[in-house]
Amino acid sequence: SWGRWRGGIIADKYGRRVAFVLCVGLISATGFASAFAPNLGTLLALRGAVGFGVGGLNVPYDLLAEFLPNTHRGVVLAGLQFFWT
Repeated sequence: SWGRWRGGIIADKYGRRVAFVLCVGLISATGFASAFAPNLGTLLALRGAVGFGVGGLNVPYDLLAEFLPNTHRGVVLAGLQFFWT
């Protein structure tokens, strides 16, 4: 997705924390604004922006994978994937 691609570029250039904060900010702001959308076109644009932000939220997953011990990494990450699906 475009959000994941762009989020990765931002994380590489400015750091994971900045990428995470930007994605969470985008999701929060556009999600809140979509509650007040005056028409369908605006709602769809704002919800698309929410999806763009969600696409960039791979940062916490990467951080978790980095800090888990090798013996638990596979089980925990697979469990996390089952949670999202």
